[in-house]
Amino acid sequence: MISLTERSEVREIGTGTLNERSEFSVIVSEVREIGTGPLNEQSEFSVIVESRDHFFVSKETTMTEKELPILRSLLSNCPHTISLLSNAAAFLYEQLDDVCWAGFYLVDEKGDLYLGPFQGKVACVSISAGKGVCGTSLSEKRTVIVPDVSLFPGYISCDADARSELVIPVKDNEGNIIAVLDIDSGSKGRFSEDETKISEINILEKAVKIIEEFIL
Repeated sequence: MISLTERSEVREIGTGTLNERSEFSVIVSEVREIGTGPLNEQSEFSVIVESRDHFFVSKETTMTEKELPILRSLLSNCPHTISLLSNAAAFLYEQLDDVCWAGFYLVDEKGDLYLGPFQGKVACVSISAGKGVCGTSLSEKRTVIVPDVSLFPGYISCDADARSELVIPVKDNEGNIIAVLDIDSGSKGRFSEDETKISEINILEKAVKIIEEFIL
């Protein structure tokens, strides 16, 4: 971890609008304001080393137990399922570090999945039960953790940037799966069964339990 100081400048790598979800290079100069607030010595960043003289930093955020009551409070004010899932997807996308997509696929009358509320790039509109990571989670009724999507049999590539994926079933009050939470990362190993990763996944499963409480 490093902290940007008043002698550090951040500038975007690649193209697009500079914001807090962008990748940055660091050079000695000054801090520039980004998005809705300035980067300063209190801003924490994770470092990805590419070479001796070239590295990237990205803002460090993650999902912890302390965010669960915030999620519960947020969802308690959502009287409709689509509104609830939309806010849940936005909340998780903002809280989690190193993710490129977070959202829901809903179960249709045939038992397959169709695209629901999400944050990220455009995505696959429909996924058959048993197909891909989401369809596997649905048919096997379990959380599916994929450290490297290229090694997952029958993987469906909706986002070329995705390298790791996590899917958690969402159930109604009778135990029927009505949706799946799908989270993608552009980094291999972002989701895995390593002890540190499992801890965060357990918290995300608790987050899904909260979502289930408010689904009508």
